[in-house]
Amino acid sequence: MITLDISRHNREKKDKVVLCYDRYAVDDSIAVLAYILESEDPSEIGDFYGDLTRNISASEGNFIALDANNAPNLVKEFLRKKSYYVEEEPTYYPSGFCMYPCVTLSDKFFKECDTYDSLEKFFETKISKEG
Repeated sequence: MITLDISRHNREKKDKVVLCYDRYAVDDSIAVLAYILESEDPSEIGDFYGDLTRNISASEGNFIALDANNAPNLVKEFLRKKSYYVEEEPTYYPSGFCMYPCVTLSDKFFKECDTYDSLEKFFETKISKEG
């Protein structure tokens, strides 16, 4: 499980999020999603927080574009841990008025990160126990 502590705009409180990955339907490139972790207990996964990635034409293989436009705090924290999860320094891809940092995810990322399907199964189990 990969978790990140994300600063809010007021910087007094941080949100702890857990990452998972899936594939975009359009071109099968990697999508990295974040969900709020409600407590230190990994079974307390809450609502969707945001999408760490953008689906741009430069994304292929393990190469992803990070959404610096819509999720800047999430991208900033992920890049602080880049030595753990990416293979090289970011390159930048221009799109409109934004420059998206692009990185290649390491094998360690895929070993430690949950898939969306595994989180979805967790949600289904949690809902059936609560219902």
